[in-house]
Amino acid sequence: MKSITTLSNFFINSVNNENSSLLKFFEMALNKLFIITMLFGIPATVLALIQLIFSH
Repeated sequence: MKSITTLSNFFINSVNNENSSLLKFFEMALNKLFIITMLFGIPATVLALIQLIFSH
């Protein structure tokens, strides 16, 4: 009986570890995506505004 509980605990822990590492990975990917969006988005927005101003 004890070995079954240990096994299930081990399984639950490994699943939790998988989830947390997946969450960390997604968090990291989102942060990178956000940084890339900021780097490309701000100049693109500025360029669009400049084009709007000069097109009038």
